[in-house]
Amino acid sequence: MLEQLESLNIHSGSVYPDLSHMSSYIRERYKDEGYIASISHRPISIYVDSKTTKEKSKDNPPEILSSKFNEATFWAEEKNDKLSAFAKKEKLKEVELKKVINTYLYDEKSPLPDSVISTLISKPSLKNRRNVAEETTKKIIDFVNYLNNETK
Repeated sequence: MLEQLESLNIHSGSVYPDLSHMSSYIRERYKDEGYIASISHRPISIYVDSKTTKEKSKDNPPEILSSKFNEATFWAEEKNDKLSAFAKKEKLKEVELKKVINTYLYDEKSPLPDSVISTLISKPSLKNRRNVAEETTKKIIDFVNYLNNETK
């Protein structure tokens, strides 16, 4: 009967999906099947298809996988002053705001709502959270674009 229940994915690990029950289930399930206890001792096979693998030419430099944003050169004293004024005007935490801006400039992606909410001094109600996050995100992006246009 236990085998039939397990075939329907009903077992101690699925009924009680916490770490303790799931690990006990896995340990008991594979105990008698000769599996090696530690994954670090199991052999790993890697297959490389030589037809699709490209060799790197020594003449071509490696690809640079980082952003062109340099935090140290971006935050001059004047920009830090403008950041402080913007944070005070919008009632934002300056340190968190700077982190959000740095991440936005480095990733070149819109800030996540939770990151934006973390910059607020007073948190909005759950009902207003989405709208406040969208409005604040737009203000932050506009501010960053203003800072970038000043640099150029």
